[in-house]
Amino acid sequence: MDNKFEYLHLFRFNEFYKKLFAIIFVINYFCKLNFDYMKIILSFCFVFVLILQVKAQDDDMFKALYIYNFTKNVDWPAEYKRGDLVIGIWGTTPLFSEMEKLANKKKSGSQNIVVRKVNNLEMLDKFHVLYLTPSNSKLLPQVLASTSSKPCLIITDQVGLLAKGSCINLLKVNGALKYEVNETNITKKGMKISRFLLELAIKN
Repeated sequence: MDNKFEYLHLFRFNEFYKKLFAIIFVINYFCKLNFDYMKIILSFCFVFVLILQVKAQDDDMFKALYIYNFTKNVDWPAEYKRGDLVIGIWGTTPLFSEMEKLANKKKSGSQNIVVRKVNNLEMLDKFHVLYLTPSNSKLLPQVLASTSSKPCLIITDQVGLLAKGSCINLLKVNGALKYEVNETNITKKGMKISRFLLELAIKN
């Protein structure tokens, strides 16, 4: 574990500003034209949709960065430190592509990162990390039973799941992405989490 959290990668300024300039251009274009009120309203609706798309993409990017940083601050058993570090994503989500982008550019320590889609319990062989989308949260009991003897970091994305066995749970606090940790659940599964990561987590 290298006990650090890469905050600088939380901001993809180039892509953000390209979208922002596009939004400003659209507003400026319609304002210069002497369009009637209905067309102006439609233009602002279009801009609003663009803003929502930017926000949704940024949320998934932040989640991917959090998961990446988790892998650098969790210690797995010796046999899990050889070969690739495997991250499973259960459910259809743009997070998968964001995670793949990071995996193509980053390593977790000395291990290459591999991201795989998961859609059944039989696939849960040797995963270092498994993320459950909110729509698949109901599968947590089965996932925990299937990985009970494996050092698999279970990450969820819905309020209340930490108490039901999740290792790390992502959540929004005042519009900002945060996380909470159940150190007991992590230890029971044969892993160790850094003090640094615990200090940054939301305290229950």
